[in-house]
Amino acid sequence: MTASAMTVAEQRLALAVEAARLGSWTWDMASGTTVWDERLEEMHGLPPGGFGGTFEDWVAALHPDDREACITRVSEALENPSPYVLLHRTTWPDGSLHSIECRGTVLVDLDGRPTGTTGVAIDVTGREELVQTLQQSLLPAALPRVPGVTLTTRYRAAESRTPIGGDWYAAIALPGGRMGVAIGDVAGHGPMPSQTWPRRASACARWR
Repeated sequence: MTASAMTVAEQRLALAVEAARLGSWTWDMASGTTVWDERLEEMHGLPPGGFGGTFEDWVAALHPDDREACITRVSEALENPSPYVLLHRTTWPDGSLHSIECRGTVLVDLDGRPTGTTGVAIDVTGREELVQTLQQSLLPAALPRVPGVTLTTRYRAAESRTPIGGDWYAAIALPGGRMGVAIGDVAGHGPMPSQTWPRRASACARWR
């Protein structure tokens, strides 16, 4: 690719990033530095230049309840260099809660060893608030009660990678202190996710 062609490609990429309001980062493991652009700082409620510039600063910016999962996912990607997706929350200085989705990839040297990560992020606060609203509206006000059994439910938007699938369910208290659960799949998860839940439920019942 010629220098002029690269310039045009870079300009197109910059326009796409700007139009999508994406933030970006690059983490260099050797130097221990992480570079955020101003858009990513803005997503975290920080002024330009307000990010500390280290991996530890990124961890500190994560919501406490999301830190372990995010760190684990990045570690997995580093062990087997590949693209990855993170969804986490962050608390702004004013106390407001915001959700950010990150799509990153692992950088490697000529020998295939990881040297860091780079990627883009987008603010999905509105989307996650809608999910929460749907969750509250779709879930029942009260669940069946059976002694020794705790039943919980959570709404998740249909997605093929969900390991435990089921687009509808019915839970019924049965005689003898038992509970019956029926699960249906209509969103194309396939047989495996819908089979995973009953196996785990059965294991829990045996454990109880």
